Amino acid sequence: MVFRSCEEWDSHFVILQVTNVRLFEATPNEEFRPSPNEESFKAAIEADHLFFTENNGGFVKISPVKTEPVYVTNIKRGILSALQLQFTEEPLIVLSEVCGCLIL
Repeated sequence: MVFRSCEEWDSHFVILQVTNVRLFEATPNEEFRPSPNEESFKAAIEADHLFFTENNGGFVKISPVKTEPVYVTNIKRGILSALQLQFTEEPLIVLSEVCGCLIL
């Protein structure tokens, strides 16, 4: 997986490139073996980059290639979601009152 920034468009524009994809299947004996669909899955995931913009660690806009299958885009969105960190300039404190108790 590679992240690259493209300065010619925007300082927050980044490309996600997924590489070295492997796909395994579980057997009834709880062993893993390479899937017979590994090559087609690898080709689909690695074919196109996912373009996105970020702001303070949060992803603002995701722009997949229009010809990319939806399941591939969703897998890449999942990767980004796992890596998303949102930063605020001031600490965020949420106060909530439940049954007369103050929860921070």
